[in-house]
Amino acid sequence: MNFTTILTSQSGFLLMKEMLQSRFQGISGAFRLTDGRLIQKEFEIVNVFRGERTIGYWNPENGITSILKEENHIETKLTSSSKLESVIWHGGTKAIPKGLFLHGKRLRIAVPVKIGFQELIRVIRDPQTNETTVTGFCADVFKEAIKSLDYEVNHEFIPSVNVDGGQSIIYDELILGVYQKNFDAVVGDITILASRFPYVDFTQPFTDLGIGVVVPKINNNSIWIFLKPLSVDLWITTAAFFIFTGIVVWLIEHSINDEFQGSPSEQIGTVFWYSFSTLVFAHKEKLLSNLSKFVVIVWVFAVLIITSSYTATLTSMLTVQQIQSSSRNAGVGTSADFLLLRGVNKSTYENPAIKPYHKPEEYADALTRGSKNGGVSAIIDEIPYLQIFLAKYPSDYTMTKSMAKTGGFGFAFPKGSPLVQDMSSAILRLREEGKLKMMEDKWFNSTEPILSNQDSASTVTSRLSVHSFGGLFLVTAVSSSAALLVCLFQKRRSISVSNFKSYLNCGIDSVKGYFRSSR
Repeated sequence: MNFTTILTSQSGFLLMKEMLQSRFQGISGAFRLTDGRLIQKEFEIVNVFRGERTIGYWNPENGITSILKEENHIETKLTSSSKLESVIWHGGTKAIPKGLFLHGKRLRIAVPVKIGFQELIRVIRDPQTNETTVTGFCADVFKEAIKSLDYEVNHEFIPSVNVDGGQSIIYDELILGVYQKNFDAVVGDITILASRFPYVDFTQPFTDLGIGVVVPKINNNSIWIFLKPLSVDLWITTAAFFIFTGIVVWLIEHSINDEFQGSPSEQIGTVFWYSFSTLVFAHKEKLLSNLSKFVVIVWVFAVLIITSSYTATLTSMLTVQQIQSSSRNAGVGTSADFLLLRGVNKSTYENPAIKPYHKPEEYADALTRGSKNGGVSAIIDEIPYLQIFLAKYPSDYTMTKSMAKTGGFGFAFPKGSPLVQDMSSAILRLREEGKLKMMEDKWFNSTEPILSNQDSASTVTSRLSVHSFGGLFLVTAVSSSAALLVCLFQKRRSISVSNFKSYLNCGIDSVKGYFRSSR
């Protein structure tokens, strides 16, 4: 194109000059152009609510003010006060409403679609209306928290399934979706982890923290349970020491005490009666020898310790449900989501010692079969999942251990979202008001107490063995044997002295007889 052929108007320069020099008073104020731009020095601030209300002015020199300074330097005040007029917000309130950062936006809330543990989050789609309904403990907590805010939050739930078509939702993909602004939040059984904080912000947790271990209970309804506190070897050893103590006392008292004499059958009965009566401290025979008294004192002390330990162990067995301890090589079950949560790769699924499951019913079936029959001996998972499982099977299984290795469940929002603080405050209010506990009872319905931060060893009562009382039996054996040896030594010495006196008297008599015959 040849620009030299383009003609220009001879009056164009004059027209532009006249426009730049134009000055007049319009509706919005004085009209004046400087360097080709409209210069507006003052603006009126208007509150539009059921009409217009002027609440102040703005100018480059003074900013927002209630005073309008005209060019002729005459000041016009809105009111007698130097303050701005109050702003009336939507709803007729003068308080500044929250939630303005939402700009009326309808939040897209991602929820995972689960095939198991739907007490936590459940997505129901109406095939006729194609409407989606989200229920469950996590959804109820979110709805109650949103409802308690002092501003309205419009939202819609977006069901999210595994892109690979598998059974388990990849929760990190939902977190990444919030980070990439595909979603405005994630609601569900989302675990608070340090590795997720670079991408999203979490609210306060609304569930118990950590993971737990569930194992089958042992049935203690046996008519022979009173024999279980002591092992077989301890029962035999204790009975042997009862008889041994009775024999020692009889050997010491037999020659000096009429109560330990009589026919052979009577003496055998006395030995057994006296020894076993010490069990309930009912022995009535009076002892004459200090050695036998020493033996009985040591044995009564040993009996007191054994009976006290037996009573404590039996009481524990009758009041505390026994836990089946799993061996190191026993199979352990967990949820597939938990394996993904801990960063376990798919090759671990082939390990026969770790088996992934998806439903509480699968947990129960695996624990019922046990490790020897293709099942597992224990289930490891996060506390909320185990609470649901124990609520369904309260009489068959129990939790043996709880470890605070996770941060619980929380709602995920984009980094820097003001909703995080407001929702955290709402969750704390729900907890303080008891509403959170009511929702837990509604969905979990658990009457089984959940152990917290206690090792299973604190609840499992082991049987007492000989090793537990080895020192006690050693002291008793040494004391009784020493007393018996001293008694035998004293009797032997007494016999020797008696024989010596007899021989001496016989010799004296012989000498006397010799002298008498010699006279």
